[in-house]
Amino acid sequence: MELALHDISPNLSNITRQLNCISTRNTVEGFLGPMRMRAALKDADIVIVLVRARHYSKTSNSDSFEQNFPIIATIVKTCIEVSPQAILAIGTNPLNCVIPAVEEIYKNFDIWYANKIIGITAADSMQACSVYADMYSLDPNDVFVPITGGTTVDTILPLFSQSRPAPHKTFSREEAEKLTSLFLESKSQEGVSELSSAFAIYCFIESLVRALNGEKDIVECAFVASSANPPLKYTTSLIDLTEEGVANVYGLPTSISRYERKQLQTAMNNLQRDITMVEKYLTTANYQIKDTKLKFV
Repeated sequence: MELALHDISPNLSNITRQLNCISTRNTVEGFLGPMRMRAALKDADIVIVLVRARHYSKTSNSDSFEQNFPIIATIVKTCIEVSPQAILAIGTNPLNCVIPAVEEIYKNFDIWYANKIIGITAADSMQACSVYADMYSLDPNDVFVPITGGTTVDTILPLFSQSRPAPHKTFSREEAEKLTSLFLESKSQEGVSELSSAFAIYCFIESLVRALNGEKDIVECAFVASSANPPLKYTTSLIDLTEEGVANVYGLPTSISRYERKQLQTAMNNLQRDITMVEKYLTTANYQIKDTKLKFV
């Protein structure tokens, strides 16, 4: 396996050198600067986008999107040019806005694989499992908590009533409220999740690689194009991963609690707000999707 790293930071050479010191059969090559992006992405099977512009803790979703998306768009256009069938996994927030916008770029170049555009939400899943495991003194490795909605504090909803293993036969509203509050408090803390997010993203990428190598029954949670929560076109859902990317998107469990249904309605309204904002953004003069002509290979 070959790992290609691309960045504009001069520290890339040091990171590449350190990764090559790890005793694996994989090779790591660094590609420094804008002019080498094409070489880094050429013929890739999986492209992981984790770039972000400098931002501050009180930056709104719309501001964060407008800062990050031009950078992401450049990467996506290059990917379309040199690796149009690669699985594209994005971990740059706000995913509520980024994933719909990225899919619009693919559509505008008549290359669109909804099953290959994935928003990485692994850190949210890991946080939810950690909160649940701490509450009931469980091993986090044995815990499963489905996530739905979006990826921001006002759009995400862990479905703790559907968690496994269940602590007892009945799951009270008070428990759901406390767990949700603890999760959102953890998620909203700035600057405390870099290491856990890095580990969560690594775990997700490992699942992608295993699926690409033909391993079966790999289920993850991700923000993808989905009809699970109509009329929304995108949502965080459980997905099956295969060699072709997303093979199946699971809908909502029918047995979620009354409290969760109420919270979900608010989350869905806020998520639709974000998606609508993106649609308006892409139709204005602020950003022209086809501002660069690409030659396809």
